[in-house]
Amino acid sequence: MGILGPALAESDTAAEAHCLQAQCLLALGKPREGAAAAKQALAVEPAREWAHRLLAIAELRTGRRRAALAAAHEGARLEPSSAHTLHTLVVCQLALRQRAAAEASARAGLEANPQSAMAELTAGIVAEARRDWDAAERHYREGLRLEPQHADLALRLGKLLHRRGRRDEAADAYLAAARSNPTDARARHGLSRLGLPVVGGGVALVIKLVILNGALRVIGGSPTPLRVALVLGIILTVAGAIDWTFRVRGTRGLPDHIRAGLRSDHRNSALRCVRLAALAAVPLGVWSALISSSAGGGAARAAAFFAVAITGLTAARYFWVGPRLGPEAIRRGAGQLFARLRRA
Repeated sequence: MGILGPALAESDTAAEAHCLQAQCLLALGKPREGAAAAKQALAVEPAREWAHRLLAIAELRTGRRRAALAAAHEGARLEPSSAHTLHTLVVCQLALRQRAAAEASARAGLEANPQSAMAELTAGIVAEARRDWDAAERHYREGLRLEPQHADLALRLGKLLHRRGRRDEAADAYLAAARSNPTDARARHGLSRLGLPVVGGGVALVIKLVILNGALRVIGGSPTPLRVALVLGIILTVAGAIDWTFRVRGTRGLPDHIRAGLRSDHRNSALRCVRLAALAAVPLGVWSALISSSAGGGAARAAAFFAVAITGLTAARYFWVGPRLGPEAIRRGAGQLFARLRRA
């Protein structure tokens, strides 16, 4: 982004340069810095719609949904017929569960832009929010008819078809997205998950808790760190094996070169189970350190759990393929998880 230096220094180009800087920062996964750059653009030119739209996206990614909605409303006031502006407004409205307002904004986008793929994408997202899968599919397919190289539309269609159990069609959509934007990892991740059954996160969590409780009852006696570790180890081993099997079997119908490219994703899915086991060993180590050896704890067992945690995390990091999660990505992922739990 250093190339923007001269443009940032000139009053005539500063606002646009700050917007470009904000867009780059958002693409790099730095929403806080992106929000600051968008605010700098607005300080130079308060009526620039692009800056308001970028600020809305940045605020939404940092979890400040009401601030994001306010910025999106201001952008829509400045350019009420822009498909991109109304798309951002709809995303912010849905984040605050304002579905009626989002539907109205999506309709306005379609009326003002009847030949816009972005307007169709926006309408499809709203249809998904109200669980009208047929309408969402129609909007995504119409958008792709208008703009066949639109990667986001292809990705949305792929996810929708996968959710509906139409895996062959979903694979075609994901492949189309990959051809449109080969650098977008979302298409590869979607392909690697084709074999996985679509189960809600809340349902999966309940199932795991029931299995854990049942396993502890089978073992008998009061829970101890070693017993809990044994049960968690069994659950994660079985989960990892099932996940691996589903991923490999679900993608065997793809071309050989595509399957070869997905091996890293399959490996990473197994390493996630290793990482979870390592993270689980940390509280078990603390638990062992706080109780006596007669109760199943002790310094030796605590040290063993901590050694398992360090070894597992190190191994997962060493064998991981591709970019590793940074602090911002972890924070954003945790925020998304909590948001899903609140909706559930």
